[in-house]
Amino acid sequence: MRVAAIAIFLAIILAIAAVHKVVAQERLATAAAQLTGMASHYGQMLSLSAAALEGVAAVALLFPDTRVLGASLAAALWSGYAILLWRRRGQSLDCGCSFGKREKPVANSSIIRAAGLAVLAMGPIIWPVEVFTVETFFAALGFMTLYLALDELMAIPKPAWRHG
Repeated sequence: MRVAAIAIFLAIILAIAAVHKVVAQERLATAAAQLTGMASHYGQMLSLSAAALEGVAAVALLFPDTRVLGASLAAALWSGYAILLWRRRGQSLDCGCSFGKREKPVANSSIIRAAGLAVLAMGPIIWPVEVFTVETFFAALGFMTLYLALDELMAIPKPAWRHG
């Protein structure tokens, strides 16, 4: 099992999410407030707090001594996102789950994606992670490519293959 590739893949996703929250502060502060149901003036604090936790988890996943901590933080974050999305299912909002502003009803696919990432984050906790190699890094990039492709497929409003 390539748990090391999963750890790197999760670290990449977490790092991108953290940077995204810092770069698009206004949009993601609004998204955080809407997603949690809190007042809009708490949005920036919520978003930047999530970014800080994501950054810590990303870095922790890269080192053997802190990998379990990083995976635990990641699993907790994504479980929280899944729960928040579940509470808002069907409601139209920009959840901040992707790069582009996409206000749409919260679908089961978004909930499943967050829950799936939480389950993947359990891998480095349960199984020992082997040493990182060049192949491990490329496997992680392969996972990342598939993840980004899935994000694009989920963005299609009414694809013909769903009605096939």
